[in-house]
Amino acid sequence: MLGKTDKILNLLIEYFIKLNFNRKKKKFKEIQKNNFVYFFNDQITKEIDIHGIYEKDEINFLSSIIKRNSIIIDIGANIGNHSIAFSKIANKVYSFEAHPQTFKILKINCCDYRKIKIYDIGISNKKGFLFFKKAKTYNVGGKKLTKTGTIKSKINKLDNLIKLKKKIELIKIDIEGHEYKALLGMKKLLENNNSKIYIEFYSDSAQERRNIVNYLLKLGYRNSYYLLKEKVFFKKKYLNLFVKIFSVLLFNTSTNKTELVEIDPKLLIKNDIKSNILFSKKKISIKKNL
Repeated sequence: MLGKTDKILNLLIEYFIKLNFNRKKKKFKEIQKNNFVYFFNDQITKEIDIHGIYEKDEINFLSSIIKRNSIIIDIGANIGNHSIAFSKIANKVYSFEAHPQTFKILKINCCDYRKIKIYDIGISNKKGFLFFKKAKTYNVGGKKLTKTGTIKSKINKLDNLIKLKKKIELIKIDIEGHEYKALLGMKKLLENNNSKIYIEFYSDSAQERRNIVNYLLKLGYRNSYYLLKEKVFFKKKYLNLFVKIFSVLLFNTSTNKTELVEIDPKLLIKNDIKSNILFSKKKISIKKNL
């Protein structure tokens, strides 16, 4: 049985969840014009329930540096969160999702967005098949492509699927450790475009990080950046919450300010920064407090 403290916490949580929805439902409707389908109790859906969108700060930042009516490629589109956001400023969004179950939801969410073209295929360094393993998880998008498994997925090189020159503004890559192989399969595309690359860079392997950095340097990507989001003052989360509240009460400001930080690409190899990294052939002006 639940104790008194748990019962009180449950009542408070229920109240604030309903309050958040009622306060933001108009804003949510603006973000997602149509019904938006997602996995229950998944990691990204918790953020969608709060903000109406996942990785809000990253999307706002990317939107600020992307040219209007450009072309964007979303590799690891998941359920369409980023693709839908990008479609509001881009002329065309090509969205790739390798997991068959996730692709079904992507298809539902993107069906009324004419600017988005979806592909049920994984991007890699060759044409063929890979697999996903069945596993219970709170992060469906965190499932990795492997050589063995029960869920079969088509893979192909991006160079075999899209042949555009000087038109692609941004390539977003979030495919759980398969990023380097995906980059190998888009060499011609990267050579023929000045695309910015926004890539998940969380590997613990120095060799994997070195492979990505050296490969991109050879292709002219000599500038790299990461987003420094909120300042963390304490290890315990509730103490950081108090800092945020007092910051608003005393100074009418927030600790959730996002800053774009430039870093030498070579430093990423041995640096302990684990973040989404923006690689660019051209310098990007640093904007603080995005």
